[in-house]
Amino acid sequence: MSSDTSPLANDTQTVGFIGGGHMASAIVGGMLRHGFSATAIMISEPSADQRRALATAFAGVQLSDDSAAVVAAAD
Repeated sequence: MSSDTSPLANDTQTVGFIGGGHMASAIVGGMLRHGFSATAIMISEPSADQRRALATAFAGVQLSDDSAAVVAAAD
């Protein structure tokens, strides 16, 4: 792998987070800054207000209120 290619820039795997609080937000932000595709990230968050905030902060990230669906879709 070349030094300018991030090992995180992989659209073949989906990463899921249960809960979209401070910890998940920090990790997702870092992943996105280092080239991970937003469409390969899923976050389960029960709060509609928090899902809206996440959608604003992380455009393209898949959001759901269904944790089981995120677990099923994640690699």
